[in-house]
Amino acid sequence: MRRILSLLLLVCANYLGAAEPLPSEQWWSYLASYDAGPGFILLNLALRKQAPLADYPHIVVTGTTYSSSQKKGLPEAADLGRLNALEEKVIAAIAKKTQYIHAGTFTYNFEQLQYVYVKNPSGISQALADVYRENCLGCKTSINIKDDEAWAAYSKFLFPNEGTLKHYGVRLQ
Repeated sequence: MRRILSLLLLVCANYLGAAEPLPSEQWWSYLASYDAGPGFILLNLALRKQAPLADYPHIVVTGTTYSSSQKKGLPEAADLGRLNALEEKVIAAIAKKTQYIHAGTFTYNFEQLQYVYVKNPSGISQALADVYRENCLGCKTSINIKDDEAWAAYSKFLFPNEGTLKHYGVRLQ
C-alpha cells in the first residue's frame, strides 16, 4: 500500500511540475475612443509575454447590456457593483467547466463584455445562460464562443496600440 501511495505521489508531482504555469496577472485599464463614444478596457498586460497560449485556443466573449443616463454609453457609478458581481459569477461559471484565463473586459456603448480564453468550451454556453437567467433578468445578453488560437482578440483588440501606450506613458519590456 505504501509503495502504491509513493508511486501515486511521484506521478502527481511529475504531472504538476510539467504543467505550464499560468501567467501572472498585471491588470491595467484605459479609455479609448470609438465611433459611438468612449470605451473602457481592462486587460491583463502580463499575458503579452506568453500569448498565445496553445492550451487555451478558444475564446468566450460574453456579457450584457446595461442602462445608463450617460449619453456616452458608460455605466452609472451606482451600477458598477452589479456589473462587477455579474462578472465574478460569469468567471465562476466558466471555472466550473474548464481551465480559463481571463484576458480582459470591454465596456462600450451600453454593453460590457468579458474576454476569457478556455481550454475546452463544452458546456459553457449553457452555464452562462443559467447565470444570466438567474442574475440578469430583462438584460440583453451575448454569448459568443469561437476558436482564437492566435489570440487575436487579445493582441489586436484588447491590447492597446502604440499611440495609446504613448498617451498613457506606458513602457512595456
